[in-house]
Amino acid sequence: MSTWECGHHPVDLALAHERVLPALRDDEVLGSLLVDAERVARVRQRARAWALRLAKLDVALPRFDLDVHLRGRPFFVEADSVDELTRAIEALEVAGPAEVDELVRASLAHFDDDATAPLLNDSWSPVESAPDARDAEALLARVQAVRALLDDASAAPRCAPLLLAVTCELHDRLRPGWRTTRGPWPTRLLTSFGEDPSRWFESPAALVAPLLNEHPELAEHLSWTTLGEDGPIGGFVPIERVADLRATLEARADQMERWARDEGWAEDVAVVHLRLLREALAVAERRGFAFVETVDL
Repeated sequence: MSTWECGHHPVDLALAHERVLPALRDDEVLGSLLVDAERVARVRQRARAWALRLAKLDVALPRFDLDVHLRGRPFFVEADSVDELTRAIEALEVAGPAEVDELVRASLAHFDDDATAPLLNDSWSPVESAPDARDAEALLARVQAVRALLDDASAAPRCAPLLLAVTCELHDRLRPGWRTTRGPWPTRLLTSFGEDPSRWFESPAALVAPLLNEHPELAEHLSWTTLGEDGPIGGFVPIERVADLRATLEARADQMERWARDEGWAEDVAVVHLRLLREALAVAERRGFAFVETVDL
């Protein structure tokens, strides 16, 4: 059983092409993006504080799972349908920190009323911590490295994987994805289960397609379709294939969970890992997004 962090990312291609890629060239665009990224990070932190508070209640909550609500989903949200889940995530993506408490209370209402009543009715509010300056500095250093490599055509083999990683990282700062700490990434999972991932997955070059017109030398170095030795970005599912991949995984969910247990996964790992993958695809489908797999992004 693997121990890396798998990322399941719905991809807003319009955001990637129209905001993230320009930020790699323009300091003003990058500055605006980073302001928004800091806002989303503060929203996630504030929502996570509510999840941690819920976890400390001395009561069993059947719907609450730290691997889902704290570590798995993009934000601490709970819902009864994909539509409701999607709306909750979209609201938090654009919220300011001051709006988080009200949005989170809507999710708390899905848990046991008697257990969560004190949380809904008291005046508690999370204590915010300052953003990590080292994190911002490291991200800026990676952006600068991409800029330097883009200006050197001979550096294409090194530039291509770093360009994809930084593009996905900046996208994830604005549209956070799902994460699981155990279990194989989707293309490996499908292969292990006897499916051909190429039915759905292709090269992640589409993430940076506008740059390929300006830098055609990068294209031949963006040909992989799964995770390997080319960095944290793996296979990419175009918008038009997301629904079929999601439907295939849904139809074979019970078989895949039995297979995962036979392979030695703990039952809770099998259920949560596969559930979060299907959920990320369902939200991608609902939002008209593509999908990309990552590890340790």
